[in-house]
Amino acid sequence: MEQNPCLLEKYRMRRRRICAINSRFSLTLLLIMLTIAVSPTIPAPAQAHFFGGVTQDLADGYQILFVPFPSTPSAGDNSTRLNFSILKDGQNADNVYVALTIKEKESGKAEEQLPYKWYEFSDISIPYKFQKVTNYVITVEARVNRDPKYLATPLVANFDIRAKDPNDILSDNPPLVRLMGVVFAIPAIASIPFIKRKDCQGSKVAA
Repeated sequence: MEQNPCLLEKYRMRRRRICAINSRFSLTLLLIMLTIAVSPTIPAPAQAHFFGGVTQDLADGYQILFVPFPSTPSAGDNSTRLNFSILKDGQNADNVYVALTIKEKESGKAEEQLPYKWYEFSDISIPYKFQKVTNYVITVEARVNRDPKYLATPLVANFDIRAKDPNDILSDNPPLVRLMGVVFAIPAIASIPFIKRKDCQGSKVAA
């Protein structure tokens, strides 16, 4: 049965357009995945205080928020930040005195004791280097200068945290994990245009 040349040409053009669209889609998807993979998540003040992390609800509407960065720090890492917000009814309870005690959870041995220090604002970021690969308990004591009750008796909150082995690069590195996923996905995604092109070429030959 003789085929209509016009219909065959329209078919070939449609196949070429489909191949081109698939190629552009594959490249766009690859760029999106790379962008997401390398985008870090860093704690930062939101409105008036830090966000995320762990919040302990205390008496009289007080809260202490703990947002370490990274969330699982490495032992011996000088870049670790211990971030806290002292809140009253969801708002910053500024003008506070804060003390910190860091103990090994299993032994109870104190690794660090930071005496009371006055902070004008209750969003506090303290640099700290954990000495060991182990579990810790951080005890925060806060005295609120504008509240006579909690100026005399401190607010107290305990937070668990683990210091990991510095050679463990995947435990608390979502961008790296995502990037590795992208690296493994690249060959599969990159092969799509070639597969489609081969399919298109096969269609041309068959036509």
